[in-house]
Amino acid sequence: YSLTLPFSLPLPAGGAEGPGAPGGPVSKAEPGLPLNTVRGTGKYQGQTLNATHALAWWAQTENQVRVEFFDHPPSAGMLAAARKGEYGEEAPVATLYVGFKGPGRELASATYCFVNVTFPKGGPMGTNTTPAECGLTTLVTNGKPGGTVQGVLKGGMAGPNGPIAWDIQFHVPIAK
Repeated sequence: YSLTLPFSLPLPAGGAEGPGAPGGPVSKAEPGLPLNTVRGTGKYQGQTLNATHALAWWAQTENQVRVEFFDHPPSAGMLAAARKGEYGEEAPVATLYVGFKGPGRELASATYCFVNVTFPKGGPMGTNTTPAECGLTTLVTNGKPGGTVQGVLKGGMAGPNGPIAWDIQFHVPIAK
């Protein structure tokens, strides 16, 4: 469940109409993005997040695939803690939850999106919205434990002191 490529989340200059904002230029999914890969960039108030590892799982009760990105290898117990929403000092630097209506697992069946980023100054900032408003432009998954989830997430939101944006590509296994 670990990713070895670094990622950061850079923020474009400008307001909600900037390149990282919803409705801005869209990242294309890279064909054949290798498994255990994450790429992305972003900033908020001069801060840069870097992630090198991720965990993904299927939350059956909520009908969601969940992906959490870390700037360190998660501990052996992190998956069990994350499934309960317990993080302590090992909080992810970015989180993505995608919910589905019914049995479909394609982007058209996704009805809910939650993105959260946790900067050292400003803390966690998230948005509950639709996949389009989150900037989810590509999603490929069967939503099954042991399967994989691949996606492109490019969007933004207003932070308390300026815009926050994300542009992330990922392809990770879904934990059993």
